[in-house]
This record gives sequence, C-alpha cells and structure tokens, in this order.
Amino acid sequence: MSDNFARAEALAQRFHETYERLAPSFGYRTREASAKPWAEVPEDNRLLMIAVCQELLDRADALALAWVADEMRLPPPSCDLEADQLLPPAEWEQVLGVKIIDPDGWRGNKPWGVPITLTEFQRRAMASTVEKLVPRNLDEAHE
Repeated sequence: MSDNFARAEALAQRFHETYERLAPSFGYRTREASAKPWAEVPEDNRLLMIAVCQELLDRADALALAWVADEMRLPPPSCDLEADQLLPPAEWEQVLGVKIIDPDGWRGNKPWGVPITLTEFQRRAMASTVEKLVPRNLDEAHE
C-alpha cells in the first residue's frame, strides 16, 4: 500500500465518520447501506470515497507546493522531469536550488538517501528547515 493510498484512505474514513455524525444536525439522513462504521461500508462506496480523497489530496499537495515554491521563490523544476520521477533528496536539492539544513520531514519516514518524487520531496521539505540557494532575482539564475 502506497503512502498516498494510505493518506487517501485515512482521509476518506475521517470524512465518512464526520459526515455520518454531522448529517442529522443538517436534517439529512444517509442511506442505510452506507450509514455504517467505516469497516462495514460497502467496498464500492469505500473505494469511491478513497478515489475522491486521493484526487483532493493530489490537488491540495499541488496547491501547497506551488505556494511553498512561490514563498521560497524557487524556480520551477526543469520541464523535462516526469511527475513520478524518483531522485534522491540531494539531487532534488540541486534541481530546486535549496539545501535541507534540518531534515525534520524525514524523521520516522524513509531514510534520507532513498529516491522520492518531487511532490514527496517538497512535502517533506515543508516540514524541514530549508535554506534557499537560488538568487532572489530568478533572471540571475539563468545567466
């Protein structure tokens, strides 16, 4: 099970439980087939909720990463990178022009040297102490 699937499943379960708890206070009664504890929700319903949450998480990650990149004034990564390309964190540092000073985002997770996607690198970097190595004026970076 991938980290992304596990995140989506956890969010789907939390959404389901919260929805079922709040629905009556909004005058809504859910279908009997799905008004059950998460483990008893029909598999098709669970898989649909997980798929929806996966898309929302992907979009939220992309928005958060765009915000972090903008806040850090990072140049966008090279266009020839694939979305699922795996690189060790040290190589992502070079691509993005940053240096992870204190790798809090790696504690209790994959070891530092294990190749990861850009999305995962940026998510972990958000929880770490990062130093920008790129010039503030991005035009200077291309000279």
